[in-house]
Amino acid sequence: MAHIATIPKNKLDEIRIGTETFRGRPFVDVRVYTAFTGSDEPLPTKKGVAVRPDQLPDLIAALQEALRQVEAA
Repeated sequence: MAHIATIPKNKLDEIRIGTETFRGRPFVDVRVYTAFTGSDEPLPTKKGVAVRPDQLPDLIAALQEALRQVEAA
């Protein structure tokens, strides 16, 4: 995975964002990694989503709207 960003979630978990290729097609992977396993490096969990590049504008717009709503609350 080509790493883009790591966002701390809590003491043991982090959200990692990166690009990946699966069956010759690119996608963006947003996944929770955890250090709970006891390993030195956090490991990926099943919690996450793979997004096709054509879906990114809709996802970004939805996240921006979520931010507006949370900030207005």
